[in-house]
Amino acid sequence: MSVHAIRIRTLTASDAEALDRELAGIRAAGDPGLALDLSAVAFLTSVALSRFVALDRELKAAGGRLTLLNVRPDVRRVFAVSRLDALLGGCAA
Repeated sequence: MSVHAIRIRTLTASDAEALDRELAGIRAAGDPGLALDLSAVAFLTSVALSRFVALDRELKAAGGRLTLLNVRPDVRRVFAVSRLDALLGGCAA
């Protein structure tokens, strides 16, 4: 499993293109087991959530999974309220 840091502080609709580029670069490595370090992410919207869900589905189809690391409490709440913490296998502290 490889670990990659997401360096974008706010993940909103206006940041979607930058997030897509970052995730595309990560996916190009081809590792089906992926951990994303979200310690730099202070805020995200449904746009970012949808990107993580799509990435999780893609990794599961390849026999892997997505793990989220170092998720800030406010961001963790967004995942919990959206019920995506369970979908993504939980957010590791």
